[in-house]
Amino acid sequence: MKEWGWGLKEQKRWRIKRLIDNEPAIVGKYGQITRFPDGDLDVWITNVPVARRTERNGWKVKNHYDDGALFIRPFEDLDAAARIIRAPKRRHLSPEQKAKAVERLAKYRKVKQA
Repeated sequence: MKEWGWGLKEQKRWRIKRLIDNEPAIVGKYGQITRFPDGDLDVWITNVPVARRTERNGWKVKNHYDDGALFIRPFEDLDAAARIIRAPKRRHLSPEQKAKAVERLAKYRKVKQA
């Protein structure tokens, strides 16, 4: 059996956070996405209007709650789900930006030690 959240850590587009129970999740403005061991996504939308709009667009709801809804989706819908919850994208640095950052950090460490 695979661990919780497998697949979320391997994708490179969306920023990953750790929840309280050390589970990887994509956390956005309107909810969060985690992954079940069987491969499906657990999309928890915590904004009622966004959840209703998502349901009208064809996504089947597993559970309705006072503050949102829970959707179970296949992993292929990760990008669509992340856009719905307005998840932040990962920051990508070019090689030049990375070299400047390393240089700046080395300079700061030298000043700090002196």
